[in-house]
Amino acid sequence: RLNGTLTKLSEVYFTGCRVTITLSDSLASVTFETSSRPKIFMRKPCIEVSPDEDFGKAITQARNHQNQVSNADFAALDDEQERLRRELAVLGIHYVYKRGMDAAPGVNAIRFDEAAHALALFQTDPRYVVWLKREPERLTNVQSEEYKSLFSATLTAQQLVNAVYFLRYIRQRIAEEAGAASGQERLTYQHGQYVLGWLLAQRVRQQQRGHLLLDPNKIKTVLSGPFDELRQQLWFLTQPLQSLKGPLALFKNQTDVLPVLQSMSINAYGLQNQAAISAKIQQQNPDQPYPVDLFTYITDKAPQLSNLL
Repeated sequence: RLNGTLTKLSEVYFTGCRVTITLSDSLASVTFETSSRPKIFMRKPCIEVSPDEDFGKAITQARNHQNQVSNADFAALDDEQERLRRELAVLGIHYVYKRGMDAAPGVNAIRFDEAAHALALFQTDPRYVVWLKREPERLTNVQSEEYKSLFSATLTAQQLVNAVYFLRYIRQRIAEEAGAASGQERLTYQHGQYVLGWLLAQRVRQQQRGHLLLDPNKIKTVLSGPFDELRQQLWFLTQPLQSLKGPLALFKNQTDVLPVLQSMSINAYGLQNQAAISAKIQQQNPDQPYPVDLFTYITDKAPQLSNLL
């Protein structure tokens, strides 16, 4: 019986016996069927550590960088993911955060990458909008600050589900609007979906962070009008920019996206006449990665939508 994680079976060789290997989360058991004493040849020495130790998880992650692995494989080492899986199971939702956990057809399920994308829309940092389009892998990289912010110890199962329900609505509406449009307008909706999602998410942030689950049917009803207003504003505002670059390049560029978010949020949240807005625009700190004070103020002032439960 081998404690720890067996990361690469091709480097372990067995002779003189029939071997059955069973792998679980962090435990490997080896059963031998032989009439003679078996021999086990290993190309490299073994290090035995407790499966609960962070050191063992670090070894597994470092060792697997040479293998074909995804960010989801490393997320399987994060205890927060297992905590969320258990909490979501109580709500009747199957959470898929590592290989081999796919739900049966018809089962209510949430995937790890879908959860990360949904939670990103509710961050007050507008750069998440660009990362979702340009570098979505940084949101699922367990070593990144973005991942740690999304999947913190304070995140509840209800908050995760609410974010996913919201994201699914946005994606459904984008598919409908893009299907009814053509040319550059269609591409604007497809590539600008995270801009629309982030702007609308700031208006449902209070209910998303609550202890009750949002009602998907009420999401459709309440968000329909505000979504249409933002969609039309996005198309109108970005048309001049698209004379220089296409929608895909535009929405991947922080220099282009942040002014769009700033202008649209000020208009959509009714902040045009607030003196604090002008003051914060003029007092921006060039050493900051984005206008932190301005966007913090804007998101704090976003009028909250209700009746979503």
